[in-house]
Amino acid sequence: MTTSPDGEPVSARERIAEIKERYGPGDIVTQFITEGAAELLAAVERTERRLTSEQANLAEIWLRLLLQRVVYAEPH
Repeated sequence: MTTSPDGEPVSARERIAEIKERYGPGDIVTQFITEGAAELLAAVERTERRLTSEQANLAEIWLRLLLQRVVYAEPH
């Protein structure tokens, strides 16, 4: 939901608008995307929060490993 048909990053709202425009007002895809928009946007928000949290966790782990390596490095 955050990638355009061309593979470019877009917001979920932009993607929903693009889908609705592409299929038109009478299409079943437009109907379903309109009805499910709130759930789709909430899912994207939850996923982005989780990814941000995981990135922070990975950065903290990386920093700890780096500091361990510096602290425990053997003199040359």
